Amino acid sequence: MSDQPKIIIVEDESLIAEMLKLMLEDMGHKVIGVVHKFLSGQLVIEREGYDLAILDINLHGKMEGIELAAELRESRIPFVFC
Repeated sequence: MSDQPKIIIVEDESLIAEMLKLMLEDMGHKVIGVVHKFLSGQLVIEREGYDLAILDINLHGKMEGIELAAELRESRIPFVFC
């Protein structure tokens, strides 16, 4: 199915990220990436393109999901917090 929405998960807890990925794939969605840090999320988003981002609000490190969401909002890219 080429019409599947492409989803990226930005979540620093590996178990939660994997659970989300499996649930979305079971529902027929295409998860293009699971990343655990702000900068990794930025790179995948820029390189791959996607239709939806699922973001953790409190990522470990200097930058958090809220900052990434602000960038996505400026670009009019949809996201949800988990």
